[in-house]
Amino acid sequence: MTICIRAIDGGGNGFRRADVWGTGELVDLKPRPPVETAEELLDFVFENLPAQTIGVAYALAGVIENHNKVIKSPNIHLLDGVLLGDLTKKRLEKHNFPRNAVVCNDMEGAVAGMATLLPDLPYFLGITWSSGIGLRVWFERKIMVLEVEGGHIPLDPSPFAPRCGCEIRGCAESILGGKAIRRRVTAETEALGIPFPGNIDPSRFLDERFDKGEEWAVNIYDMISTGMATFLANLQSLLHLPAVVWKGTFAKYALPRIEGEIRRKMRAKLINPSWEEEMKFYFSPQPETDALIGAAAVLRNALDD
Repeated sequence: MTICIRAIDGGGNGFRRADVWGTGELVDLKPRPPVETAEELLDFVFENLPAQTIGVAYALAGVIENHNKVIKSPNIHLLDGVLLGDLTKKRLEKHNFPRNAVVCNDMEGAVAGMATLLPDLPYFLGITWSSGIGLRVWFERKIMVLEVEGGHIPLDPSPFAPRCGCEIRGCAESILGGKAIRRRVTAETEALGIPFPGNIDPSRFLDERFDKGEEWAVNIYDMISTGMATFLANLQSLLHLPAVVWKGTFAKYALPRIEGEIRRKMRAKLINPSWEEEMKFYFSPQPETDALIGAAAVLRNALDD
């Protein structure tokens, strides 16, 4: 009989669930707006649960302890301090399903999903470059360190560096994250007296004007390429990575425009410039669902162990 794992991911935009089957097929992808209690979330999780289900796997934004407790989530505070794994196991037992449940950080799920979808990459860095920056390193069939905050690697040590959401100045996320870039675009256009249409995302406005060669937009992307080159050079100097797998809205639009500049600047920052050439860039084959696929893979691996 083909087995099934019910997978859920959650963040600022609510929750989504899907059934990940043993054949690798992902079906019945269904969104759920933000809930108000953990019990409401569990109701969504257990709705129409297939009879073949062997467990439930979560990929959630936040700090997770022992694949069970949500220590703190930046967007879903109703789960802060909740032993979500234990609550799920109790529900599974109540409905006569196997008591298997894991709770993963969303980047842990995404990178495990990338590894499942790209099995020929045994060692790589997975990065989400969107409103913020998140990363994990996959090595020898597992994530090297689960609790890391790559978006908060310091890039600018000056006292005038932008303050990050974590309250530290000069973090990578405060310079390169999509939220930071949007703020900069808004400030620059206002200072220069450039009309800004209210119906367009600042990042897309930046792309449009960069493609037209407007100096202010070129300068912003020059700053972004310098920052990302420094960020990647620091990681490459430590980890000698053969590959980076990207996902996220900002990566989708920025990399086609500035990958060459990022690479050129990386070479200048590495003690061995050839290390830049060794770092290949890929995009996640399924950026919308890799966290669901990965959470299910984490549960399967836990059962196999």
